[in-house]
Amino acid sequence: MAIAPAREPHGPEPLPFTIALDDGVLLDLKRRLDATRWPDEIAGSDWAFGTDLRYLRSLVDYWRTSFDWRAQEAMLNRFHHFTAPIDGIDLHFIHERGEGQAPLPLLLTHGWPGSVVEFHELIPLLTHPTAHGGDARDAFTVIAPSIPGHGFSFSPNQRRFGLREIADTFQTCWVTGDTRRTVTTGVRSCRRGSGTSIRQA
Repeated sequence: MAIAPAREPHGPEPLPFTIALDDGVLLDLKRRLDATRWPDEIAGSDWAFGTDLRYLRSLVDYWRTSFDWRAQEAMLNRFHHFTAPIDGIDLHFIHERGEGQAPLPLLLTHGWPGSVVEFHELIPLLTHPTAHGGDARDAFTVIAPSIPGHGFSFSPNQRRFGLREIADTFQTCWVTGDTRRTVTTGVRSCRRGSGTSIRQA
């Protein structure tokens, strides 16, 4: 974790964003799963030569019959989502204001593979600590962008980003006047998430 120097608010105007996939996208996914062509498997090989076929069948069956994408949309849409045209892409991010008089802005960066979904339990703890037995003086305003090329920060044929470009893009993603100082933290188990945050510092 590092505290970045003060910055003045700048950058493009963010637009509110709601996660709402078309029904056709979900139907297409189901059709693709229904049409899976299963390979054979060496008897007793389990995971020795790749994914265990029994596990893969159970996973696909879960996606076909049990996974509820609309419930996931509702869960994620509890947060305030935005997109902003930054560095030639529409960058997606969550922006949740913290409680109290002076919540410290916190930039959360996920790793790869990963997404902002990883933070859905953490964000309420950071933004509203009093609801969980904490003190409002410990609150953060959370900015959690989707890494360019991932999640809702992706569109076909968009430019590609390395670690330095991702970090520079995130520097533009300050969407409030609460930027006197900003704490950055990344997913340390993943080189991409932690490396981006280190450059932010």
